[in-house]
Amino acid sequence: MNNKNDNKNDNKNETIKTKTKKSFSGGFMTLLKNEKTILKISNGVFYSGLILFMLLLLSSSALAATTHDISTVDDLKAIGTGDFLLSDNYRLTTDIVIEDSVWNPIGSYETNFTGTFDGNGKTITFSAPSVTFEKKTESEITQGYGLFGNANSAVFKNVNLKVNNLTVDTNYSVLYLASLVGKTYDVTITNCTVTGMTSDATIKGNGGVAGLVGVIESPKSSRSVIEDCYSNVNVISNGVVGGITSVANYTDVINSSARGSIESNNQYIGGLIGMTSNSTVKDSSYNGFNRYIVGNGNIGGLLGSADNSTVSNCYAINVNVTNKGNRSQIGDAGGLIGTSGTVTLNSCFSTGIVKGNFNVGGITGAARTGSISDCYSICDVEGDSKTGGFIGSHAADRWDLEIQNSYSAGRVTAGTAFGGFIGQSYAKTTITDCYYDTNTSGKADTGNGEPHKTADMKTLATFQKWNISETPYEKTWYFEAGSYPELLVKTNRIYIQNASSLEKIGTNVYAEDGSNDVKKLWTMDANYILADNIDLDSVSHFKPIGAADNPFTGTFSGMNKNSKYTISNLRILSDRDNMGFFGVVDGAVISDVSLIVKSVEGEKNVGALAGSLKDTVIRNCSVENGTVRGESSVGGLVGNSVENSVIENCYTNTDVKALSNTAGGLVGSIHQSGTIQNSYTVGSTESAGTIAGGLVGSILTDAVIEKSYSVGEVTASGGKAGGLVGQILESADISNSFALNEHVDGSDATGRVIGDIVKAGKVNVENVYAWSGMKNDYGFTTKDAGKNNGQPIASVAFWETFPVNEIWDEWSTSDWKLNEYVNYKLPVLTWQGAVVSDLSYLISSSENTAEEETKDSEKTKGNSGGGRRMNPEAEKSAGQHILPIDYESEDLIEELSVIKEKFSPFLFFILLLLIVCIAVIARSVLKNSKENKEN
Repeated sequence: MNNKNDNKNDNKNETIKTKTKKSFSGGFMTLLKNEKTILKISNGVFYSGLILFMLLLLSSSALAATTHDISTVDDLKAIGTGDFLLSDNYRLTTDIVIEDSVWNPIGSYETNFTGTFDGNGKTITFSAPSVTFEKKTESEITQGYGLFGNANSAVFKNVNLKVNNLTVDTNYSVLYLASLVGKTYDVTITNCTVTGMTSDATIKGNGGVAGLVGVIESPKSSRSVIEDCYSNVNVISNGVVGGITSVANYTDVINSSARGSIESNNQYIGGLIGMTSNSTVKDSSYNGFNRYIVGNGNIGGLLGSADNSTVSNCYAINVNVTNKGNRSQIGDAGGLIGTSGTVTLNSCFSTGIVKGNFNVGGITGAARTGSISDCYSICDVEGDSKTGGFIGSHAADRWDLEIQNSYSAGRVTAGTAFGGFIGQSYAKTTITDCYYDTNTSGKADTGNGEPHKTADMKTLATFQKWNISETPYEKTWYFEAGSYPELLVKTNRIYIQNASSLEKIGTNVYAEDGSNDVKKLWTMDANYILADNIDLDSVSHFKPIGAADNPFTGTFSGMNKNSKYTISNLRILSDRDNMGFFGVVDGAVISDVSLIVKSVEGEKNVGALAGSLKDTVIRNCSVENGTVRGESSVGGLVGNSVENSVIENCYTNTDVKALSNTAGGLVGSIHQSGTIQNSYTVGSTESAGTIAGGLVGSILTDAVIEKSYSVGEVTASGGKAGGLVGQILESADISNSFALNEHVDGSDATGRVIGDIVKAGKVNVENVYAWSGMKNDYGFTTKDAGKNNGQPIASVAFWETFPVNEIWDEWSTSDWKLNEYVNYKLPVLTWQGAVVSDLSYLISSSENTAEEETKDSEKTKGNSGGGRRMNPEAEKSAGQHILPIDYESEDLIEELSVIKEKFSPFLFFILLLLIVCIAVIARSVLKNSKENKEN
């Protein structure tokens, strides 16, 4: 009986399980009938969701903290309260004046600021004669004071500060004080400045005090960064002190500089940094003109002390390390570094005065180990003992120190253990090809470095073992007859903020204080960056940068920290050659320059951006509005590309006219070896003489044009006209380009693409198209119709976004945006905004009929592998996808981005998680059902 009951119960349970199973699977019955299809859908949903989920995690913007606009003092004070979280991002929208005499720093030791603060180039001014900071915590040693108190893993950028006097209650024993932020850990600070409102403006406190950042500390795994920063304020402390920061550990300090007096009654005092370790300092400087540096020890014009660090391409000028205050003992004082531990030092120099008691040197007071190469000092050095023109003392005989290709030429005054080059050294000091001036130092041969008289020190033959040249910047050292060798440390970035700054370029002006210690700062070969929009409306005639006898050879960028600036109302009126924003350019790089033109006029070689180019790269540049006029070789961007130049990702929307010969919408003429890629023109191009082209007027030889197009009208009333090129004399390669001009008119040889080809055998044209409705009042009269006119294509093709493998194939979406704007469906460069241009003619009734378009499309496909899309209905009937998968993915991502804008990042994150979960569940159900069927 029991067995029967058990069997019944088992059968009952099995029946219940079966019913349950059927009930569970019944809802999916329809699904299981077409399992393969649904499995594909599930796979698609799963992988699409997973990919989107990963993209979201990788996207900094998707889950980014909220960004708040700051426009008032109250907005600043609100940071860290309510919805204004310390982890959020903040952006100044206007200049702010803080009139408060007491400021409560943003962030404390207990609650660090961890977000991003973008000053957006605006200025925050502490206008009170003296500003003190509220005490934030009883643990004084951990608290920072400044606009911000404490910051961890934060970002500060584009912040400008102006101050009078900043201080903290002097009863505090130890603290960290600076204008921007007091104490930081693992931070990035870029393009930030502090300037005193008067020459006496001072930041004063106890402990680690500096102009911009009190203290910077970082873990080994994640270095802090200070880049493109500047401090011009006096700093006083009874502890470690520096112009930019007092302490920098595991930090990269790049292209930063300081001015102002630096003073402490303690040790570790530097014009730029008081104490640094495990760091890199490069392209940075200190200028002590009419200022001083005072301390008890480890004092340097640039760095108080440095250990396990690399210092390169740096200088300290007009240094005045002094015993001001009647301090009885000053040790380890150097024109550049007070004490160097394990340090690699190269391409650095110092000038000025260094006074101390012991271990006093023009470059380093006390050096331990490492290497020094290609450095010099012209500091007057004074000490009691261990004093040298270059190094005061090599600290001990157990440390190896190598010095090569360096010299000193300052006066040396000392009591004992002194030398023209090194005051005191040990057996492990290796000196190679180093020299000092015996006349200025007053020291004869001391066994350290080679002694030479002043006349020999100013003779090239003395330095033949060095990498030296009489041509500036050709080699490490530059020699000019009758002068000491110079490094001519090239300033990596000179910021241009107004019209007067532009006018300084190439004037070889000295340092702003008028001293001549740093020669040729504003040279033609320096590197310039726009720091603001510049309006030249008040300049009636802008003088071009660079001339035939003094060309521009440096770099010029309109992009500064992801902000692209514009130069507007450019006006040049001249009857001379080589007219443009740049006159003559040779071996330069010009990038991200946006010009808005009123009028540019000259004789020969006239272009809005540059008159004449050689061995130059121009990228991401544009010209808008106005006219460019000249006699010959006139171009919207460049007048004449002489040799080996590249123009990429550029466009012009201006009218170009040559009064006698050769006009091009982008370039007037290319002499040889010029390349144009990813560029286009919109404005009209006219030559009253012989040659005009939509992109280039004339090409002599070895030119390359690819992935470019022209839209504007082209007219050569007396000769040859082409939609892309007016005339090619010898050789050129043109590929993947389009002539979409409404009119191309020339009275002689005229072509939709090329007006005249002199040597057809040396001209290659591949995948080049021209609008079939293009008009020519004289008729298309060219001999080689295939190359001159390109492959005809109806305009509807250009009014759509094309799938892969058709006529926009190989046009990188990293360079181009397709189908971006309603009124302009042609490709535009990714970095530009909307184009204002009437392209209604491209869809006018004057073009081919639909039947003719289809024939042209089929012919185009047959000839070049490109062509128009199939009609969507035809694609459906042919069983093909209407759009390729890549395009669908882009659409999906675009739609999701719209969803993301409408929902908070958190909700969008949850939405994607749900998509992934649903996909996982669906796959699991299908897998189980499949296994059950098999069983």
